[in-house]
Amino acid sequence: MNRLFVYGSLRSETGTEPARYLARRAKRIGPAKVQGRLYSLGSYPAMALSTKPHEWVQGELYRLPNPKEILCALDQYEGCGKGEPAGEFERVAVTAVVGETRFSCWAYVCRFRPPEDTRISSGDYVKSQ
Repeated sequence: MNRLFVYGSLRSETGTEPARYLARRAKRIGPAKVQGRLYSLGSYPAMALSTKPHEWVQGELYRLPNPKEILCALDQYEGCGKGEPAGEFERVAVTAVVGETRFSCWAYVCRFRPPEDTRISSGDYVKSQ
């Protein structure tokens, strides 16, 4: 799979080094959303998947010209790289929506359900800052 949905510190608006890395090596398709719930883990967010039609996480979708290389680097950043102990996140296949079009892609999802009082109800990490 050669697409990645990002919703937190990898979004272009954050200006973080990992976001700049992604922007230099991938093509931004545009704003996107994934069915899920967004939570604050302090200085970064976490997404949990949902099947409820009104629960969406806002982010961006990227096309990865060299998925193996880019995902390897981002897996390490997210703490789920090869040889890494099980961390907070895992990379899973999801469906992202851009306009009316659905795309299969990767996303980093939280391995546990954070407490409800940490939920970002807007589903948009950048706007919640």
